[in-house]
Formats: sequence, structure tokens, C-alpha cells
Amino acid sequence: MPFVIEKEIDPFYKEGVKKGLQKGLQKLYEEKLAIARSLLEILDDKTISQKVKLPIEEVKKLRLQYK
Repeated sequence: MPFVIEKEIDPFYKEGVKKGLQKGLQKLYEEKLAIARSLLEILDDKTISQKVKLPIEEVKKLRLQYK
């Protein structure tokens, strides 16, 4: 008889999905930061913020870090 997991009620499944989503969102954020860093020399903060979809405050912090 096969082992069946009811994913809707299994706490381990739910925790795994939650952790997977968090990792995915962190990776997306890191990629946005990398793109924004690459644009610092050629674009202003507002344009980077709009195009990369990062808050302007994050772009300003990046600019201060890489001056």
C-alpha cells in the first residue's frame, strides 16, 4: 500500500513550501540588487528604482556603499 501525504494538512509540507517561497524571494531580491549595482554608474537613483522595482531608499544605500 503506498504512503499518501495530505499536503493540505501536513505541517511539514506547509513548512517546506513556506521555506521554498522565502528562498525564492531572497534570491529575487539579491538579483535585483545586483542589477541595480550594475546600473549605478549610468543611471540616476530614481530611474534605477523604477526599472529594477526597488525602493528608492535601497538604491540610495547601494550608491553610498559603492562610492
